[in-house]
Parts: sequence; structure tokens; C-alpha cells
Amino acid sequence: MTDRIMPAIIAVIAAVLLAIVLFVPFVAIMYRRNGTMTFARSAGWAAFLVYALGIAAYTLLPLPESASFRCAGTQLVPFGSFADAQRYGLAGARELLTNPVIQQSVFNVALFVPLGFFLRGLMRRGIGATAIAGLVWSALIETTQWTGVWGLYRCAYRVFDVDDLIANTLGALVGAALAHLVIRPQNAPAGRWADNGSNRAGAGRRLIAMTCDFLTLALVGAVAAAAVAFTGVGGENRTVTWIAAAAWAAPAAVQLTAVLTTGRT
Repeated sequence: MTDRIMPAIIAVIAAVLLAIVLFVPFVAIMYRRNGTMTFARSAGWAAFLVYALGIAAYTLLPLPESASFRCAGTQLVPFGSFADAQRYGLAGARELLTNPVIQQSVFNVALFVPLGFFLRGLMRRGIGATAIAGLVWSALIETTQWTGVWGLYRCAYRVFDVDDLIANTLGALVGAALAHLVIRPQNAPAGRWADNGSNRAGAGRRLIAMTCDFLTLALVGAVAAAAVAFTGVGGENRTVTWIAAAAWAAPAAVQLTAVLTTGRT
């Protein structure tokens, strides 16, 4: 149970931390490209971030101990893994549902359905581009496993299976088809965060601006404090004082400079 839950916990924590770091550039890109920022689209991108990190966590974790695993092989024959399915029986519905090879194939398809849905519905990519993205992403994961996380391990700790590439690409196509059926294009975004067309910023935009200010200054202070701690400025007795000073002085200097030079935070 731990091996199944822990990757999900790691993915969520990593997504939250990465979302904090990327929030300010994300807001800038959204307003530059679309002129507005809606809650639905923002939630969609947040879900995509969690999904992407979840894929990485579940396909690579848990990492084995260096001396406790056997080198895995490769399966390079298209649909070759289905030959193993015959050993578990294919006669009836019960055997099909309990067949581990069939279950693994269905799981590999389902794993990439959200990718196709996000690419088609959120990023507005075509069917061809979605299929290529699914194939490339799957190939990247399989190659990472095959190379032992790019040389971190002496050999592959999971099997490189070409059927996984096929199943993952098919899943991306299924997700794209679902997005095409479910999501309808809208001429103009709506919502509490949307631009109302006037020069006056609404409450939603003000909240976003204040959040960007806070995160920017917090990250600047954290980087400045980390730099002081790393360099050991002030000696052993005064390092803590210098760290606290940097954590407050650097954000204040950035804010003051922005206000004096641009008239804005």
C-alpha cells in the first residue's frame, strides 16, 4: 500500500511547491497571451501539473536499492507481450478481467488518457500533435527506465516494452477524442477572474496582483537568505543576523526599486 500511495503524496507535494514557484510567470503568460485569467483554465493547468508529476512518480518510483534488484530485459516486438496473456487464459470474461497482462495494458492506456485530454482540451493541440506528444512522453519514460535513470543504476530496473509505447499513445488519442466531444470552444472566457474590459482592475485581478507581489518578494527573500547562509557572511556568530537582514532587505529593495522606477509594484 505504501508503494502505491507514496508516489502520489510525493507528486502532490512537488506540484504544490512547483506551482508556487511558477505562479508569477504563469500569470504573466496568461495575461500576455489571452488578456485574462479564468479560474477554470488555471485549475486545468494545476491539474495538469499534478498529473505530469504523478506520471513521473508512478513510472519511476520507488527507486530500487543499488544492490537489491535484477537487471530487467527488453520487449521490442509489437504486441509481443500479449503472448504472455495466453498463459493466464483468454477464454471467458472472468479470465480476461483477471488476466494481469490485459490489466497492465488497460492501465497503460488509461494512464495517458488525461494527457490527451489536457493537450486537446487545455492546450488546443490537434490529434496528430497529441499522438506524437503521447509517443514522445512514453518513449522518454521507457528510455529513462531502460537506461537505469540515465546511468544512475548499472542497468534497467524495469522492462522496456514497445507495447507500452503503443498503449500509451493509444491512451493519448482516446483522451484527445474525449476532449473533442466534451469541451466546446468558447468565444470569450468568463468568471470572477476574467477581465471586464475596463481599465479598472476588479477584485479578482487585484487579488492575483497581490498574490504575485507576495510570492515574488518571498522568493527573493528566500534566495537572498540562502545565498548569505551558503557564503557564511558575517562569520559564525553573526550569520543568523545577516540571514534575517537579507531576507527582509532584498525584498524591500526590489519593491522600492519597482515603485520608484515604474510607479507600480
